[in-house]
Amino acid sequence: MLFRVNARSEATKQSHYNLNHKNLLLDAICLAKVFSFMTKPIIFIIFFILSTVVAFAKSGFDSHAITKKAAEDLGTFRYKSMLDDMETAISINPGDVEKYVPLISFYYDNQIWKEAEVVLKNAIENCPNEHKVDLNGWLAEVLLNQKKWDEAKGHLDKAIQGFPDDAMIYYDLAIYYYYKGDYVSAGKLMKTIALKDKDTPDTYYAFYEHLMDNGKRDDPGLLQLAKAALDAEPDNFKTHRLYAIVLRNAHFKDFDNQLPEILNHLNIALKLNPKYVLSFVTISDTYLLLGKNQKNPEHYKTAIEWLEKARALNDRTYENLDLDYGNIYLQMDQYEKSIEYAQKHHKKFPDDQEATEMLGEAYNNLAYDDYVKGINLRQGVETIDKAIKLGPDNGMYLSTKAELLYKLKEYEQAYTLIIKAHAKLPNEEEINQDVVMIEKAIKKGSF
Repeated sequence: MLFRVNARSEATKQSHYNLNHKNLLLDAICLAKVFSFMTKPIIFIIFFILSTVVAFAKSGFDSHAITKKAAEDLGTFRYKSMLDDMETAISINPGDVEKYVPLISFYYDNQIWKEAEVVLKNAIENCPNEHKVDLNGWLAEVLLNQKKWDEAKGHLDKAIQGFPDDAMIYYDLAIYYYYKGDYVSAGKLMKTIALKDKDTPDTYYAFYEHLMDNGKRDDPGLLQLAKAALDAEPDNFKTHRLYAIVLRNAHFKDFDNQLPEILNHLNIALKLNPKYVLSFVTISDTYLLLGKNQKNPEHYKTAIEWLEKARALNDRTYENLDLDYGNIYLQMDQYEKSIEYAQKHHKKFPDDQEATEMLGEAYNNLAYDDYVKGINLRQGVETIDKAIKLGPDNGMYLSTKAELLYKLKEYEQAYTLIIKAHAKLPNEEEINQDVVMIEKAIKKGSF
């Protein structure tokens, strides 16, 4: 999906921190890219009806008295009936904007853009003097999601006239400029977004990360965007940090050559605000990536030193330092230390998928190390079981346990696991070799 899903009717926007290390960005960033909106109480009634339909259909399916087909038909009937009721409410009083909101919200939240567009245009036509709900801004987002750029721009202009303090309109306007190739206007608009959106800790990076998530990862326009933001605000530590990050990511494979300029902008960011924890973390991440590129453990040590400086700030708003430590120690092959820090973070944030994956990888690597060295094999099995508990369908974890069991001469169990691992990773060379190795051991033992 190109753009954020946000209902606009008398909305309350909530922002939260989100750490994104995926795809080698490794930038511990405070984000608020997901905007959650609460509409009028009637919407909650509608969603209650929807959940009731689902629950009823499920209970019907579980019952011996109703077939799966009948349950699905009943669910479909109630679903259509609900939509009919919302459309009837509109037809009875087409001048009441509140009658449109539930239906628009339903189509919007389910990304049924064409239907949402039709209902919104009807609402605008029938409620021309509406000032409570930003129908034009809402319609603009729907049009943007359909790549109807120019039509969306007209509604964005109307939305700004009616709701000049709504930050979301300016986000959408920046998105419009970006996708039209006007990176300078999009970059300059970041200052307005930051002034309007008081809840998002770093609107500059949030906007950039949003574009990255929507397929613009290698777009050269990202660097032009960051440069425009920097030119518009040369004394803003966040624009310097953003430019350093975008420059680094744009030249990831050879960013060693860009390192002086990257560090220069990060140091400027530190001078402009010596207490901004994310600048310290971004420098740490930069040295971590440099260590990966050059396979130089000294850079990992430097990365840890910058994390120590970040921790010394005692900034409680940033909650991912343990995860950052765990990641660096994982790259240094210090698996026990990685597990120690990853466990601390995972205990506080058990639903953090990145922490789960990192902890599982550290367990797996530690267990595999035991297999390679041929020591502590039983302990290695206990360790890999912890990884499998975190990722029961992970083929690498299953193969590591199979290898440990092979060395313990428990061939039948090893074979069962390696076949499961092979089914999940059929092109993994080591797993294919393990299958042959374990099969030979079983055949040899059968004679």
